[in-house]
Amino acid sequence: MKQWSQGQQLAAVFLLVTAAAIAYFKFADERKAAEAPRAEVASPPVPTPVEAEPTEVATANCGDERECAVEALRIPATVACRAAIERRAQYDVRWEDGLLGEETFTRAGWADATKTSLTFAGDAVSFQNGFGAFARVSYFCTVDRLSKAVVDLQISRGPLP
Repeated sequence: MKQWSQGQQLAAVFLLVTAAAIAYFKFADERKAAEAPRAEVASPPVPTPVEAEPTEVATANCGDERECAVEALRIPATVACRAAIERRAQYDVRWEDGLLGEETFTRAGWADATKTSLTFAGDAVSFQNGFGAFARVSYFCTVDRLSKAVVDLQISRGPLP
C-alpha cells in the first residue's frame, strides 16, 4: 500500500472538510426554507382589452389591398417564419439578410382567392449540410392574416428564380 505524503494528506483532509461544510450549509438552507412561513403570492393583474394591437387594426383596415396587408404583416411574419424555417434545418442556419432582417422576404402576395392569408417568399438563408458546407435555400411561408401564425412552409434548394 502506497503511503501518502504529508501534503497529499492535508489536501485530502481539506477536501473532506469542505465537502462536509457544503453539505451542512445546504441542509441548513433547505431546513430554513421549509420552516419559513410561506407568503401568499399575489396573482398578476388580468389585462383588460382596451384596444387592439396596431397590426390587428392595420390588417383589419386593409381589406383587399395587398400592399397594405403585406406591410401590416411583415414584422409578425418575419418573426414566425424565421422561427419555422430554423426548426426545419437539420444542422446550422446562416441568415444573409443583415442585422435587422430587412430583406428576409423579397416577394409577397395573396395565398388564395379568399385573401385570408399571405405568402411571403425569400432566399436569404443558407442551411448547413452534413459536411459543414452552407447551401442557399428559398422559402415560401404562408401566414394567416388574423392569427399571424404560419399555416404552410415550403423550402427548396437554391435561390429564387
